[in-house]
Amino acid sequence: MRTPRQINDVFEKIINSNMPPRVKGVKLRGLLREMERSFNMANNEDVEVKAIYQKIQDSITK
Repeated sequence: MRTPRQINDVFEKIINSNMPPRVKGVKLRGLLREMERSFNMANNEDVEVKAIYQKIQDSITK
């Protein structure tokens, strides 16, 4: 299980990479699924984790 900081670092690395947008989207959706499994997002109250999750979701919809 990755820490919120590690997940944020992976997010930044994906965003700043030169991968095609389609590949970035696939990788970011995988990162979201990992967060949902690891942090039980439906019941999570941690503000930092929720902020990272929302940031990743917003970047996918762009």
